[in-house]
Amino acid sequence: MGIPRTEQKTGPLGSFDPTLFSKMIQGLGLKFRWSRAVECPCRMDGTDTFDPSCAECGGDGWWYVNPVESDKRYQSPSKDYVEVSCTFSQANLKPSMFETFGQFTFGDAIMTFQDEMRVAFRDRFVGIDQEMAWTELLTSKGPGTTVTVGKTGRNTSDQLASLRYEPIRINFLADEDKVRYYKGSDYRITEATNSQPARLQFLPGKGPALNKTYTIHYTCKPIWIVDDATYGIQILKGPDSGFRGDFAPRTLPTTFKVRLDFMTRAVGS
Repeated sequence: MGIPRTEQKTGPLGSFDPTLFSKMIQGLGLKFRWSRAVECPCRMDGTDTFDPSCAECGGDGWWYVNPVESDKRYQSPSKDYVEVSCTFSQANLKPSMFETFGQFTFGDAIMTFQDEMRVAFRDRFVGIDQEMAWTELLTSKGPGTTVTVGKTGRNTSDQLASLRYEPIRINFLADEDKVRYYKGSDYRITEATNSQPARLQFLPGKGPALNKTYTIHYTCKPIWIVDDATYGIQILKGPDSGFRGDFAPRTLPTTFKVRLDFMTRAVGS
């Protein structure tokens, strides 16, 4: 194996400025709630299979925790996320009508994070500054009930009655008999708390009858999951900024591919 030739001199060298990158992300980025994905230690007795009854992962093996858990361990009630700024680009949808159990909408996008965040596979981001429209069919739990949010971690009956995403506003709601329901006279959206998301709540005596199917179209905040690492590590050798300074490895913002979360986790009671 030959020995690499040593260059005698180099001309002016450009360098990325990590501080400038961070300022750009903080100034132009959108707000997200970032949760770190860690492999859950739960197991079914005598097996290597994740426990379907686990309250943390719901059986899929991913436990979402606060990325700054050690700094927030005395916070009560504790949160499994921290608010961050990220840039968001190249969003696209890939609808499929060929799934045996209904239509999925696969949404892909590219997100760029500050290098200090150390984002990894399966991390979760809830778009605070983003909104999207969604429609689905639900099974009623009866008049006057409060509709839960999230699917994974609930039994089949509760999954059929739960919204997939946290609602911001309801655009249309009608049952299988084509009876329409309206905000203020039939339902309201509750305020989100530290332990409960915003939820659809039917007023006393109002809403579809027990086990009735109803359709709902609502506006919600999208949930993104890191699906593929476009760049796992980005390092450049150079000074912090400009042409002068100590030449050493410099970490750069990291870019990941994210996908719209379809099998959302149960949130709140």
